Amino acid sequence: MKKTEDEYLHEHRTTVAYDVLKDTVNSLKARYIALGRAAVGDPEAQEQYNARMREVRDEVLRVDPRDLQAVTDLTERYGTELRELRREEG
Repeated sequence: MKKTEDEYLHEHRTTVAYDVLKDTVNSLKARYIALGRAAVGDPEAQEQYNARMREVRDEVLRVDPRDLQAVTDLTERYGTELRELRREEG
């Protein structure tokens, strides 16, 4: 069955949005890895950062990659979190 142009465009937008989500999450996780490394000697802080990385990973795994709105919402949320972490670090 051939896809209509609208179906193709929606699939393309959703695929690109999911890729953006994955890139955003990878940047966020990298930031938490850096924070964990900087917290050497503070196992509680390190565990906090590791736990947050697991939460982020698990939430991405739960999102339906075909749900454009859910993917976009999650990307915006994690983008905001990443920007806040960057601001806090100066």
